[in-house]
Amino acid sequence: MVKTQSQINPIEIVILATVVSVFAYSSHTLVNAKIDAGPGHDRTPASLSSETGAGSQAESQVVAVSFKCSEDDAPSTYSAAKDSTVRLSGELCGADGAPLAPGVESSGKLRKISVRNETAHADAVAFPDTKTATFTTELIRIAGSAPQMIRVRFDYTDGTHLERKLPIDIK
Repeated sequence: MVKTQSQINPIEIVILATVVSVFAYSSHTLVNAKIDAGPGHDRTPASLSSETGAGSQAESQVVAVSFKCSEDDAPSTYSAAKDSTVRLSGELCGADGAPLAPGVESSGKLRKISVRNETAHADAVAFPDTKTATFTTELIRIAGSAPQMIRVRFDYTDGTHLERKLPIDIK
């Protein structure tokens, strides 16, 4: 019986060191990630106020806005009070602009709903319900006293999209 001495390949050492370094950096970044990325960050939740924080939601007025797929059925403008919040709810729309029929099969082509307050540069999360063919959003903060523009965009699996803009006047 002959004893053989095992040798470590230097390439394996380099690969192991790289993997350990990447893991350590990722762990450090995850643990030390900041919740608020600071000014200029493009993905600020619409329900958070940069001046007063999340606690101001309970103190402000919530305005319900009903979204319709057809621009003919929707009012030309909506109104809200200064520093209030808006909850948008309405129909899921097909690529042709018509409301989708309730049921999972009818909304299978809908990939994503994007809601953005263009004036405040803040995104809102949309919660679709395919069984009733409706959606609702988180609270969208109305920033200041300037008129606001809310953009709703439906993206479909075939690459097409439908976009509606909802102007909100401040009273």
